[in-house]
Formats: sequence, C-alpha cells, structure tokens
Amino acid sequence: MRKYNLFGKKNKRIHTIYIILIIFVIEILGFYAVTSFQQNRINALLVTQESLQNSIDYALQNQVVEDSYTIDEFILTLPSEYSQFALTQELDFVRNLSGLADATNYSILYDEAAVSPFDYTFVSTFKSISIQISMRIDDSNVILQYIENLQNLQRFYYIGSLNVVCYTDGSGSIQMTIYTFYNNIP
Repeated sequence: MRKYNLFGKKNKRIHTIYIILIIFVIEILGFYAVTSFQQNRINALLVTQESLQNSIDYALQNQVVEDSYTIDEFILTLPSEYSQFALTQELDFVRNLSGLADATNYSILYDEAAVSPFDYTFVSTFKSISIQISMRIDDSNVILQYIENLQNLQRFYYIGSLNVVCYTDGSGSIQMTIYTFYNNIP
C-alpha cells in the first residue's frame, strides 16, 4: 500500500477493526450511563412516592371528621337571633357571586312562622324561617353554582324545593324554597 494518495496526502493506516471497537466501547458506556441515569430517576421517584404515601396515611389516620351532629349539638351552632336584613345581604352576596346579578324578576319572600321541614320535634326555642326565592336568569347552568355558593356559607340552609324551567334560548326560571333556622334564646 502506498504512503501517499493520489492528491499527495499521507494515508492513515487505521484499521476498520479499531473503529468498530471504539464504537462498541462508546455504545457500552452509553448504555450503562443511560441505565444509571434512569435508575437514579426511578429511585428519586420511589422516594417521593413513599413520602407522599406516608403523608396520605398520616392524614387519613389523624383525620377527625364529624359528618353528623346530634340535634342538641346542631341547635347550639345556630344563631340566637333572626335578622331579615342579614339574610337578604347573604342571599344577595350569593346571587352576585354566582353571576346572577342581572337576574330579572328577582324576589325574596320570608315566612317567619314557617313549620320545620323536619319530622323531628325540636325544643320550643328552635325556629324555622322559610325563604321563597324566584328569578329569571339568562343562563340556566349557573343555578348549580348558586346552590354550591349557598352551601358554602356559614349559615345552615336547607333546600326544601327547587324548580328550574329551562327555555330553548338557554335562559331559565327558578323558584326555590329554602329554610334557615335560629335558636331563639332570650
């Protein structure tokens, strides 16, 4: 074999076997590097998973949930007086929060001598107030948001009835009866 090629450059004598060997070593090193990197990521994720699982277990074990109250406990949580103005302010707040500020034919009727909607006989200081709300709304889908916002208030509201009429243009008419309660302690 000649030492110089046709153009006068010196020929290098690198055998093909050396190139294959170098490529093979690079592939082996790359394989082990990728495997090591992936194993480190899996180990980190396993540690995170174990930490989260321990946090969830701790939260579930130390969770004190009171799903129901006895009647006596329930009566003690009720307000001791009734204010129609405060109720109107709360209901207006819920209406505005739910996006129903532009509802037409909005009316609230209070019945302060309402009979309790429950079958249980309460003490004589337990008083029920029936509130009838009616309105016409542009979007009948926001009524669920209204009910959800009503449930998130501090005051206890009981929904006695809810009638929603949906029209073909997407608007609707709502008539609902809700109850709220107070413990009339002198």
